[in-house]
Amino acid sequence: MLSRLSVEDFEALGTGYRGKYLKKLADDVASGAVNLDEIKKMSLDDAKKALLDIYGIGIKVANCTLLFGFQFIECFPVDVWMKRVLDYYPDGLPECFKGYEGIAQQYLFHWARNNL
Repeated sequence: MLSRLSVEDFEALGTGYRGKYLKKLADDVASGAVNLDEIKKMSLDDAKKALLDIYGIGIKVANCTLLFGFQFIECFPVDVWMKRVLDYYPDGLPECFKGYEGIAQQYLFHWARNNL
């Protein structure tokens, strides 16, 4: 169980300053204060709000977690690379991406890392 690890154990895994956030999350999941199974059942907006209520989670981490951990494929995490890509779409993403923005994000991210 991850809740048995200390902050130092998490840091030894290379998590750096994130160790304290991971420790608190592990403890909260173990105690039931955070219920990941319930988050899976929520709408995208409610799931995002629930994640943002967790200590140490900001918008980018919430969006990445929703996309990669909870399979909300319409979630579109934005980092510096995606900000550069979005300069190519001043009017927003093409309509064909609707509902699949997170999958498109992965291809766009790959393109950006190799071409910008």
